[in-house]
Amino acid sequence: MKISWNNFQVPDNYELFSHLVYGEDDPASQYINLAIPRGKVDFPTLIWFHGGGMSEALCDSNPEMWDGTFAIAVVRYRLAPHAMPPAQYLDAARAIAFVHKNINKYYGSNKKLIIGGLSAGANMAALSCFDTKWLNPYGLSYKDFMGFLLVSGQLTTHFYVKELLHYPTDNAIPIVDEYAPLYHLKADLPPIFMLVGENDIPGRKYENLLMLDTLKALGHKDCSIYIATGATHNEKLVLKEPVQKFIHHIID
Repeated sequence: MKISWNNFQVPDNYELFSHLVYGEDDPASQYINLAIPRGKVDFPTLIWFHGGGMSEALCDSNPEMWDGTFAIAVVRYRLAPHAMPPAQYLDAARAIAFVHKNINKYYGSNKKLIIGGLSAGANMAALSCFDTKWLNPYGLSYKDFMGFLLVSGQLTTHFYVKELLHYPTDNAIPIVDEYAPLYHLKADLPPIFMLVGENDIPGRKYENLLMLDTLKALGHKDCSIYIATGATHNEKLVLKEPVQKFIHHIID
């Protein structure tokens, strides 16, 4: 189940605040749709970055996984080629800082933020927090968040960034440089949950497994992965049960 940016609908137990602008470069693209649970206060918030290869605006936060105990801030951001990287990472940091600054006005808690996304969105969610330079201008770091929910994330350098930097290799060959979440792993990162399809994009499952093994080698104490049986990159992937299990693992 997906929702439309033009007709953004939320479950009945949520209240929607739409088009909250967080950036001035392109306000038509830099906004958040915030859905908060009705009748709740001091609630956690999942900040969600959509997929689409940094060039498509997919609204892929599955409302079926919203159980009324946490808010969801669904972020739109500038897209390539109109805005080339690092615009997407700058927008991710801005959006996170905006929610951190403003969620208390909606009766949520800025001490209970979870950062997540799908595919390119997971890449953005991870890099903008793991590499401290993106959030430093806002006085924030990865230590300010409860956890990370990374669904089919490209955890090596994103293919669009590789094109921009003119790497002299086939785009299928993984690169791990300063634009790769894998380059910025630390033992003290908050809890991390990865979800990937059994039949995902070639190599995607293994770079997620590499992140898991690397985190464990560093001494990280709360990282896990769920490999969805039979799932591809676009189908049967944002699963309700494992996602809610992780969210409640860190908020309860």
